[in-house]
Amino acid sequence: MSFSIDNAPMSPIIAHDRPAAGPIGVNMATWLTLDEMARYLKKGRSTLYRMARSGQLPSQKVGRTWRFDQEEVDRWIKDKQAGSSHATARRARHD
Repeated sequence: MSFSIDNAPMSPIIAHDRPAAGPIGVNMATWLTLDEMARYLKKGRSTLYRMARSGQLPSQKVGRTWRFDQEEVDRWIKDKQAGSSHATARRARHD
């Protein structure tokens, strides 16, 4: 807990409790922890950790912890889905 100048307790700032906005309406990235990303993607922590370490999942190591840019992960998923549907369409044409 932190204290203001007049020693009244202030609540700690938690990143996911406030909107991600930067200067003059520029949106800043929403960074999620490994646990938050596991809940978001409904995947196991070990799976995401392995994917992050191998470079399969967009991520950034900050000190000893992994962080995930939610928008970047969303784009990555959409790109994988688009690539998968194109590959399926190519296979269907060759059959």
